[in-house]
Amino acid sequence: MRHVRQRELYQEGEGIGSFFSSIFKKLMPFATKAVKTVAGSSLAKETGKALKDTAVSGLTNMAADVIGGNKTIQESAAENLMKAREDISSAIKASRKRSSGSGSVKAKVKTKGNKKRKKKRMRYSVFDDEFD
Repeated sequence: MRHVRQRELYQEGEGIGSFFSSIFKKLMPFATKAVKTVAGSSLAKETGKALKDTAVSGLTNMAADVIGGNKTIQESAAENLMKAREDISSAIKASRKRSSGSGSVKAKVKTKGNKKRKKKRMRYSVFDDEFD
């Protein structure tokens, strides 16, 4: 009689998931700071505003074209998509020109913790005017 050993159903040990988990935990603070910097930048804000305005006007124009019978949905969507691309690209270019003149591109991110205070150094000597 031969004994056949059954395979283990569950993994024992840490495995590759633990390896990736440790890397992810170390990179997360850097990624969070980068996302906050990008999201707080004027480029992202102005691009978002241009995207919203273009989407609203494009959908309005598309609805007007279809209701008026001037174009089909596909024709109107293609035309408005091309216009939206141009509008968003010009908004990004304009935002870059404005931000390059202002100096720093990075947005200021609030830092946690106490501010370090400068200590005043007092200079004194044992040979001060005590014996005058």
